Amino acid sequence: MSLPDAVRMWLNSLATQGKSSHTLQAYQRATDHFVHWNQAIFHEECKPAAIIPRDIRDWQPYQHKVEPASASTINQRLVVLP
Repeated sequence: MSLPDAVRMWLNSLATQGKSSHTLQAYQRATDHFVHWNQAIFHEECKPAAIIPRDIRDWQPYQHKVEPASASTINQRLVVLP
């Protein structure tokens, strides 16, 4: 299963659980942000099975130092990934 398909299924599942459209949109943006960052760093398609905790730890300071994103934005994005 591709990552976009997996994300779509996950978001549909959250929608059936009653999550608001605002929350679903925020989760989609966070997922998109991580995928774009991951592809830029590793120069290949982002595969869910290949994501390791270090990737998420590396993504966090990137958001703070390079963008710079606020702490609340970073925390909101981090909620999306395990």
